[in-house]
Amino acid sequence: FMFQRGSSESKDPDKADPVDDDPATQRGARIAPWPVQAGGWASAVYSYSLGLALLGLFLVSFVVHWLACAAAANDEAMLYGQPTQSTIHFLFDAQLWFESFQNWQSEFLSTA
Repeated sequence: FMFQRGSSESKDPDKADPVDDDPATQRGARIAPWPVQAGGWASAVYSYSLGLALLGLFLVSFVVHWLACAAAANDEAMLYGQPTQSTIHFLFDAQLWFESFQNWQSEFLSTA
């Protein structure tokens, strides 16, 4: 690990910072977040809150993508006089999954 002494962005390595401690070990302390103080299911949800938030954002973005693609595909089908698909039926369409995997691939590559 690296640090810079005297830098306002770097923590002093010689001092212990209570903010860096695990909140679960501070269950009785007043500085602990209320889900940690409450314990039980609230503490369990709090411990996975970042993962749950990211999962929720992923699901919302996928549903929005699914609905927008279904509407665009139905608009294009109507232009050419072809039958339209229901939104549920479009969930099993190869075009939706191709576009989704193309998008996920670029996100995974940028993250890596």
